[in-house]
Amino acid sequence: MVRDGRIGSQRPRLQHVPASVDTTGHEVISNSARAGLKLDPWQRHVIETTHGIGRDGLLSASEVCLICPRQNGKGSILESVELGWLFLSEEELILHSAHEFRTAVDAYKRIKTRIENHPEFDAKVKRYNNSHGQEGIDLLDGRSLKFIARTQGSGRGFPARKVVLDEAYDLQDQELSAILPTLAAAEDAQVWYTSSAVNQRIHKNGLPLARVRRRGIAGGADLCFMEWSAPDDADIDDPENLYIANPGLGLRVTERSLLRDRRALSRKSYGVEHLGIGDWPDEDEAKATISLVTWDELTQPDSRITGHRVFALDVAPGGSHASISVAGRNQNGNYHVEIVATHARTRWAVEALARLQRNWEPIGTVIDMRSPAGGLAQDLEDAGVKLIQIKTGEVAAGFAGFVHKVMSAKTIRHLGQDTLREAIAGAKTRPVGDAETWDRKKADVDITGLVAATNALWAFTTQRRIDVSESVW
Repeated sequence: MVRDGRIGSQRPRLQHVPASVDTTGHEVISNSARAGLKLDPWQRHVIETTHGIGRDGLLSASEVCLICPRQNGKGSILESVELGWLFLSEEELILHSAHEFRTAVDAYKRIKTRIENHPEFDAKVKRYNNSHGQEGIDLLDGRSLKFIARTQGSGRGFPARKVVLDEAYDLQDQELSAILPTLAAAEDAQVWYTSSAVNQRIHKNGLPLARVRRRGIAGGADLCFMEWSAPDDADIDDPENLYIANPGLGLRVTERSLLRDRRALSRKSYGVEHLGIGDWPDEDEAKATISLVTWDELTQPDSRITGHRVFALDVAPGGSHASISVAGRNQNGNYHVEIVATHARTRWAVEALARLQRNWEPIGTVIDMRSPAGGLAQDLEDAGVKLIQIKTGEVAAGFAGFVHKVMSAKTIRHLGQDTLREAIAGAKTRPVGDAETWDRKKADVDITGLVAATNALWAFTTQRRIDVSESVW
């Protein structure tokens, strides 16, 4: 469904283009048209813009970053560009990489079909290599286009001047170090980063693209940057924003199909996938209290607590939601932390903790009496839950211990729960005297599970036990 025959914006919301005096984009577009590739206006704009020529006669952009929601036609742009590199500028070697092997193979098959269907291009081909993991096109004069899946070491040693890094939302520094050095000494080199927006809850390696994006927004030299997206504060339920973010709307995708996904996806996922409103990781890793890279390295899906354990309850300001977490030692002797339950409001928490008390006979359940959870202390005690009260200084000590065990000692293991990872990514801290702890009020996400896990680990490591008859008052 397209309202009034409308199509999506054919110009990006965010753009930075290095200065140029000419462009070879028109020739590239004409070349791909000969192979039957019909491009939309926005695709032609990208190609014309990225092929700007400086006063020195070389490409004005050594880097290209194109960020656009899925299904709009980024793949056709890459086909056109790679056909130009093969048959116009006649590059010796072209590397096309993708995060997933299947995506790289699909790109190979599309351009292979395009070349096979054009006799003049096909006549220049020596071999179409269909071998698994070796996909590529070799020309009679020795030049080639190779398709690879990014792994540590992939592409190392190939002296390519033109490189495509597709699915750049998942791009590791190790992969860049394997590929980009090949461009360092190459004249007129160009690397393309093509991607949809990053959702750091899903895309755990989104930081390299976030760095490129930051440079693009800032107007980085030699970087041609184009992003189709709705503003960060856009109303995701307003169809008008779909036309800002999707240049292929009305051309390749329909408003109806995008609106249908709104009913199936969460607000955040819909915003990222169809409006380009990314959940971008902090480009400055030094600002992060806990590095997501380090946190992910400590994931152990089969980790289980053996022996004693401590539960903890934390409640968000205003009592909007609450979480119960647990800490203990796992089967390998490492500390284990886990969110047991997270729900709206707090009514469920007393019954849940009473049940956990009966089933597991824990060392106790931690609550911070000065936090919103303190209001449940009497109900918990009446339900037979053994309470451990954590004081302000102990909260700070628990925070310091948690961070140390993750970042330095690396003795914590976890299950890779999305809720806990998201809390770590969005958590802020506040000062407590000369120390600091998690800040519930400034957090961008729900951190109750993280706070509870931190407090539970503090109690477990201090092995604090109280008698069931002891009052916390």
